[in-house]
Amino acid sequence: MEKIRIQNDIDIVVELKDKAGEVMQPQSLRNIAVVLSTGLKKHKVEDFTLLSNGVGFRFKASEQARTGVYDISVTAETADGRAFATDVCKAFELVACSCEAGGEAGEVEVESVNVAA
Repeated sequence: MEKIRIQNDIDIVVELKDKAGEVMQPQSLRNIAVVLSTGLKKHKVEDFTLLSNGVGFRFKASEQARTGVYDISVTAETADGRAFATDVCKAFELVACSCEAGGEAGEVEVESVNVAA
Protein backbone atom coordinates (compact mmCIF):
# COMPACT_ATOMS: atom_id res chain seq x y z
CA MET A 1 0.00 0.00 0.00
CA GLU A 2 1.31 3.38 -0.96
CA LYS A 3 1.53 6.18 1.57
CA ILE A 4 0.59 9.59 0.18
CA ARG A 5 1.12 12.99 1.82
CA ILE A 6 -2.21 14.49 2.88
CA GLN A 7 -3.27 17.78 1.23
CA ASN A 8 -2.37 16.67 -2.30
CA ASP A 9 -5.02 16.10 -4.96
CA ILE A 10 -5.13 12.38 -5.77
CA ASP A 11 -6.59 10.92 -8.96
CA ILE A 12 -8.11 7.50 -8.31
CA VAL A 13 -9.33 4.82 -10.72
CA VAL A 14 -11.29 1.85 -9.39
CA GLU A 15 -11.47 -1.06 -11.80
CA LEU A 16 -14.79 -2.90 -11.43
CA LYS A 17 -14.91 -6.69 -11.73
CA ASP A 18 -17.77 -9.13 -11.32
CA LYS A 19 -17.70 -12.25 -9.13
CA ALA A 20 -15.95 -14.20 -11.89
CA GLY A 21 -13.16 -11.61 -12.05
CA GLU A 22 -14.28 -10.23 -15.39
CA VAL A 23 -14.07 -6.46 -15.92
CA MET A 24 -17.53 -4.90 -15.83
CA GLN A 25 -18.77 -2.19 -18.15
CA PRO A 26 -19.75 0.61 -15.74
CA GLN A 27 -21.95 2.21 -18.41
CA SER A 28 -24.38 -0.68 -17.84
CA LEU A 29 -24.69 0.15 -14.11
CA ARG A 30 -27.23 2.50 -12.51
CA ASN A 31 -27.34 4.36 -9.20
CA ILE A 32 -23.58 4.16 -8.73
CA ALA A 33 -22.24 5.31 -5.37
CA VAL A 34 -18.56 5.66 -4.48
CA VAL A 35 -17.45 6.06 -0.85
CA LEU A 36 -14.01 6.55 0.67
CA SER A 37 -13.71 5.56 4.32
CA THR A 38 -11.11 5.60 7.05
CA GLY A 39 -12.10 4.35 10.47
CA LEU A 40 -15.57 5.69 11.19
CA LYS A 41 -15.22 8.64 8.79
CA LYS A 42 -16.89 8.26 5.37
CA HIS A 43 -16.64 10.56 2.36
CA LYS A 44 -19.20 10.12 -0.44
CA VAL A 45 -17.66 10.93 -3.81
CA GLU A 46 -20.10 13.18 -5.64
CA ASP A 47 -18.13 13.78 -8.85
CA PHE A 48 -16.84 10.69 -10.64
CA THR A 49 -16.36 9.62 -14.25
CA LEU A 50 -17.41 6.35 -15.84
CA LEU A 51 -14.46 4.79 -17.62
CA SER A 52 -14.33 1.75 -19.90
CA ASN A 53 -13.22 -0.47 -17.01
CA GLY A 54 -14.43 1.31 -13.87
CA VAL A 55 -14.87 4.68 -12.23
CA GLY A 56 -12.41 7.54 -11.82
CA PHE A 57 -12.43 10.49 -9.46
CA ARG A 58 -10.23 13.09 -7.81
CA PHE A 59 -9.83 13.04 -4.01
CA LYS A 60 -9.18 16.75 -3.60
CA ALA A 61 -6.86 18.08 -0.93
CA SER A 62 -9.69 20.24 0.38
CA GLU A 63 -11.77 17.08 1.04
CA GLN A 64 -9.07 15.25 2.96
CA ALA A 65 -10.02 15.60 6.62
CA ARG A 66 -7.71 13.07 8.25
CA THR A 67 -4.73 10.80 7.83
CA GLY A 68 -5.13 7.04 7.88
CA VAL A 69 -5.72 3.99 5.76
CA TYR A 70 -8.53 4.44 3.23
CA ASP A 71 -10.91 1.84 1.83
CA ILE A 72 -13.03 2.43 -1.28
CA SER A 73 -16.56 1.04 -1.70
CA VAL A 74 -18.57 1.07 -4.92
CA THR A 75 -22.24 0.09 -5.00
CA ALA A 76 -24.58 0.06 -7.98
CA GLU A 77 -27.49 -1.66 -9.64
CA THR A 78 -27.06 -3.77 -12.76
CA ALA A 79 -29.25 -3.32 -15.85
CA ASP A 80 -31.37 -6.29 -14.79
CA GLY A 81 -31.94 -4.82 -11.31
CA ARG A 82 -29.44 -6.86 -9.30
CA ALA A 83 -27.41 -5.17 -6.58
CA PHE A 84 -23.65 -4.88 -7.09
CA ALA A 85 -21.15 -3.99 -4.38
CA THR A 86 -17.38 -4.20 -4.18
CA ASP A 87 -14.66 -2.90 -1.88
CA VAL A 88 -11.00 -2.11 -2.23
CA CYS A 89 -9.60 -2.58 1.26
CA LYS A 90 -6.47 -0.68 2.25
CA ALA A 91 -6.36 1.14 -1.10
CA PHE A 92 -3.89 3.76 0.16
CA GLU A 93 -2.80 5.61 3.30
CA LEU A 94 -2.75 9.37 3.81
CA VAL A 95 0.16 10.44 6.01
CA ALA A 96 0.91 13.74 7.75
CA CYS A 97 4.45 14.31 6.48
CA SER A 98 6.28 13.88 3.18
CA CYS A 99 8.96 11.96 5.09
CA GLU A 100 6.40 9.19 5.68
CA ALA A 101 5.22 9.03 2.04
CA GLY A 102 6.17 6.25 -0.35
CA GLY A 103 5.99 2.54 0.35
CA GLU A 104 5.06 -0.30 -1.91
CA ALA A 105 3.11 1.02 -4.87
CA GLY A 106 1.39 -2.23 -5.82
CA GLU A 107 -1.73 -1.10 -7.61
CA VAL A 108 -1.46 2.44 -6.26
CA GLU A 109 0.46 5.37 -7.71
CA VAL A 110 1.14 8.75 -6.09
CA GLU A 111 -0.44 10.93 -8.80
CA SER A 112 -3.05 8.39 -9.78
CA VAL A 113 -4.36 5.68 -7.50
CA ASN A 114 -5.30 2.64 -9.59
CA VAL A 115 -6.98 -0.11 -7.66
CA ALA A 116 -8.81 -3.25 -8.71
CA ALA A 117 -11.83 -4.47 -6.83
